[in-house]
Amino acid sequence: MEKYPDCVIVSIGSGLDTRFLRVDNGKIRWYNLDLPEVIEERKLFFEPSERVTDIPKSAFDSSWTKEIKLNGKKLLIISEGVLMYFEEKQIKEFLEMLTDSFDSFEAQFDLLYKGTVKATKHHDVLKNMNATFKWGVKDGSEVVKLNPKLKQTGLINFTDEMKLHLPGWKKLLIPLFYIVNNRLGIYTFEK
Repeated sequence: MEKYPDCVIVSIGSGLDTRFLRVDNGKIRWYNLDLPEVIEERKLFFEPSERVTDIPKSAFDSSWTKEIKLNGKKLLIISEGVLMYFEEKQIKEFLEMLTDSFDSFEAQFDLLYKGTVKATKHHDVLKNMNATFKWGVKDGSEVVKLNPKLKQTGLINFTDEMKLHLPGWKKLLIPLFYIVNNRLGIYTFEK
């Protein structure tokens, strides 16, 4: 947003995320994409905005891509807490849909460490829910292997921020946190 303050942002699996309200610079155009029942819930909590469009569709339904109006602006696609719940084949199809539908974009994907997939039943949140992790990565290069049209331009391990707030003895666990914590994979695509 610093480089392209009037960009278009698509939030995949937006849920009840408040990111638009937190980062709005008065110029961005924002799309929340989530399942119809989730978008209905959003309407209970958020006032309409002329620069925000809610799209009640699955991320795997390619018709949503036709609803994105770029008008020559740069596109940023963000996804937090989504990809890890799907099989690799579905993620591959999703990534191919993105590169088939848009001429260029930057994508920022929240990625789960692959070892955590096996430990779903012990996860502090998921152990009490009917949900399982199905896909994870080591270093984010797995995304490019699924769609070589993408170029990985960065990987941010969330431990870098977390370690600043850890109390004394927990700092000893930082090497472990670097392995198991989620990471943000950053990718670009140009046709």
